[in-house]
Order: sequence, then structure tokens, then C-alpha cells
Amino acid sequence: MWLLKYLTYNKQMIIEHLLKNKSEEERENFRALLITVISLAAKNEEKVFFNQDSDEYQTEVLVEYNEEKGKFIAEVAPKAVLIRFMQVFFESMLDDARTYFQHFEDYFQVLFYFARLGYMETKYLVHAKGIFKIMDFVMNNSPPFHHDKSRKKMGNAL
Repeated sequence: MWLLKYLTYNKQMIIEHLLKNKSEEERENFRALLITVISLAAKNEEKVFFNQDSDEYQTEVLVEYNEEKGKFIAEVAPKAVLIRFMQVFFESMLDDARTYFQHFEDYFQVLFYFARLGYMETKYLVHAKGIFKIMDFVMNNSPPFHHDKSRKKMGNAL
């Protein structure tokens, strides 16, 4: 759980080790580590993903001290650490996978493994509009539905 919490607040570490890293062996080992951690967290937290018979996440209040502002800041977040991690991994890193398209296979293998874990994990992906986001990704910024011009385009000059 501590690793997922750490990676949730250090998205750049995931990008460096899973997408940017040129060593196939290191990417494979990091991917295996992520899959193992996600599997263990899913077993431990499945009961706290959603409120009973609802599409709403079970939530808790997280309080952190902001040194720049000199005060405590509270925010409501999903109770499950795995859901918070997936919000970063799936919902905010999809554009990064677009940027580092040479190695996005590793990214999607982790996502594929998560989707196959069980009902609650699939329910999360449906709740996070996963099908819409994957279709949008595959269509490479030219979907027939809502189009956000601020996103990064997949590929490079070559």
C-alpha cells in the first residue's frame, strides 16, 4: 500500500520507469512490480472501492500541511488507495502514454491486468469512462465525439 501511495503522489516516477526507460528489462521488472502491488491491493481493498449498491466511491478526508501557504488543506478522496492510484495511472497518465508511444505497451499491459482482476475493478473503469478514453486514445485525437485540442498528439515527426 505504501508503494501505491508513493506512486500516486510521484507520477513522474511511473513515467520514468514504465514509459521513458529505454531498458526493456527494467520496464518489464517495473511492470511486474506494479501488477503484483495492484493485485495485492485489490484483494485487500475491494470492499472499500464503492458504497454498497452504488456507483459512488467510499471517501475519506485527507489533510495535508501546505508549507507554502502555511496552513492545512483538506480534500475528500476515495478511501481505497488503489482507486486513488488508478485515478493517476489511468485518468491523468493517458496523455503521457501518448507522448511516449514507443513503450506504451507496458502501460497498457498493467491496465489490462487491472481490468481483468474482478467486478469492482471493471466497475471502476466504467465509472471512469474507460471505454470512451480508450477509444479516444486509439483514434489519436480525431474521434467523432468531443475533441479537446489541448491534448498531446501521439507520435513524432518521424
